[in-house]
Amino acid sequence: MKHHKMKASSLILATIISLVWSKQFSYEGYKVWSVTPKSDEQGKLLLEWENNVSIDFWEQVSKIGLSSRIMAAPDVQSQFEEFLVEHNIDHKLIIENVERVFERERLENSQNKAKSTPNSQPGSGNFNHFWTFSEINRYLTQLTILYGDICHTETLGFSYEGRAMRALKIGRFDGTRPIVFFEAGVHAREWIAPMAALYLIEQLVINHHTHYELQSVDVIVIPVLNPDGYEYSYNYERLWRKTRSPNANSTCVGVDANRNFAHEWRPSNNPCSLTYGGVAPFTEPEAAIVRDLYARYQDLVKFHIGIHSYGLYFLYPWGYDFVNIDNWEDHDLAGNNFAEAIFNVNGTIYRVGNAAMLLYTAYGGGSDYAAYAAAELSATVELPGGGDSGFDLPAERIESVVKETWMGLEQVLHYVADVHGSK
Repeated sequence: MKHHKMKASSLILATIISLVWSKQFSYEGYKVWSVTPKSDEQGKLLLEWENNVSIDFWEQVSKIGLSSRIMAAPDVQSQFEEFLVEHNIDHKLIIENVERVFERERLENSQNKAKSTPNSQPGSGNFNHFWTFSEINRYLTQLTILYGDICHTETLGFSYEGRAMRALKIGRFDGTRPIVFFEAGVHAREWIAPMAALYLIEQLVINHHTHYELQSVDVIVIPVLNPDGYEYSYNYERLWRKTRSPNANSTCVGVDANRNFAHEWRPSNNPCSLTYGGVAPFTEPEAAIVRDLYARYQDLVKFHIGIHSYGLYFLYPWGYDFVNIDNWEDHDLAGNNFAEAIFNVNGTIYRVGNAAMLLYTAYGGGSDYAAYAAAELSATVELPGGGDSGFDLPAERIESVVKETWMGLEQVLHYVADVHGSK
């Protein structure tokens, strides 16, 4: 009898998973190449494909001879491969069928989630699967209830679809202490970024007595800056990147919120592009709440970190031009402290430098805006990716990555506490 019950339960679980997966956008037949431009000319030629809706740059093209993974839909695969051959650009097919990769990812994530403690209790260590947006919000609420003397949750605004964009604030916020501001998940498909932000939160809140920097620094963490996109990526289209607001006179939905900031914003006429910055700065509430935070706290924010994936970079301004920010030496020092701390955990190597000089120019970015708005230091960190197996990390690697990332982010807090901290 017990055997039959277990078998029935397994069938029910399989049916539920099948029903959930049936909603998923299919990447059947999509292929991924690892592409390595060997010159600036080859890199620029590759970037001409960026606005093609059938091409998806999983990593930004590097200027220093590093490989980037690029996905092509079936309708342009022959044309794209012919282009690579014609221009003698090194390339290698690494994923024959992307849908198989995401089938494995969904299965592994579901299996690991089933093994986890219900409701993601604080300190339970449930970093073996990617959390849903509702799980993340529930977790922030639990922390506020259990540790309300040191942290509280604040709703900063609402997304286009009406989801609350919430921050966890750790510290006093009485206007006397420097602030370190972390935001993650502005690009919906970068699932490891919110997980790294949540692990950062867990360490600072549950283990707050062990962190001297919290005696003199306040911290703001937004774990999911793009909740509509995150939910859409989680439940329907795995590689969705943008927001979910409609675009006038177009069937293409969404804006890249990380191209929607006012500093050096550029207009674009292609709303179907993955990097479409909108019709004007701050049209997206996901960017506007960051602007409003800077207006609210003025010069108190001393370090802004945008958590992304992937690429293993610590990138500082400016990203809109091949020019270093005036205090680039301070950025470089903080970035190398970050990179060294991570290297000492697992040997993971981050590259530190100016965003445009290591990669290529990008306009209207959050990191540039933060520096422009008064943050003394501002950077984007690009976390590890999933290797040849897929866009983002397998669930089994989440815990390892968030732990090493925490060691680097802790150095950011130490930097601000040592330079600006006051009791």
